[in-house]
Amino acid sequence: MFRDEDLVAASMPQIYRLLGVPGEHGSFPLTTPDLSVLHAALHDLPPTQIHVGDAEVMLSDSVEFGTKARASGSPVEVHVWPRMWHTFTQYSEGCGGDDAEPLQEAVEALKQQADFLKGLAAKLLAR
Repeated sequence: MFRDEDLVAASMPQIYRLLGVPGEHGSFPLTTPDLSVLHAALHDLPPTQIHVGDAEVMLSDSVEFGTKARASGSPVEVHVWPRMWHTFTQYSEGCGGDDAEPLQEAVEALKQQADFLKGLAAKLLAR
């Protein structure tokens, strides 16, 4: 797995098998929201907070989602964490081993998420 020099090109035959070759009868259009939320109408979303690492393979999708949603009037915050990877917040209790230390970026991201949710809850209770 992941041995090809161009991973995207190597994965295309499998993608085409699932979705069809673009432009051929019966294939899915690449701009359908069913394939990517980036092609959906992003207005009227609830308040949203996204935490993404700058080493995350989906970094550009996360940032673009936030930009498009905000442009559509939806309240979205995107926090980009330096040198962090996909699911880095799962390492808030350590990275394995007997002497594992919590990943401080993960701890801080989870604290920010908790504060965000507490703020939303406080607004609802104040109504």
